[in-house]
Amino acid sequence: MAARNGELNAAGGLLVEVVTETLGTVSRSTLDGWVRSNTMSVTAVIDRTPMTNRAFAVLGRRETWYIVDLRTMRIARKILGDTSGANSVTILNSTVDATLALLRM
Repeated sequence: MAARNGELNAAGGLLVEVVTETLGTVSRSTLDGWVRSNTMSVTAVIDRTPMTNRAFAVLGRRETWYIVDLRTMRIARKILGDTSGANSVTILNSTVDATLALLRM
């Protein structure tokens, strides 16, 4: 997904990674380390609430994509991605394509 981030930005989109999995101690340095180890090239955020991780409770399992219309602040589409941890390129590209289609409406 990050490989096509420029394409999303050019169309008026913004890709934000919301980490919902436990990284141990929830801190800025933990998040920064996770971003570096996963070579993330997009904005990444994490819920700093200790232990409970409200983001996981609200957003759900990993590899779920929410396309949010920032004009209305409504979820325009929810896409369930690959949960194997392999980050399927096919699924990622179809998600970008769906996002670009919505941005161009």
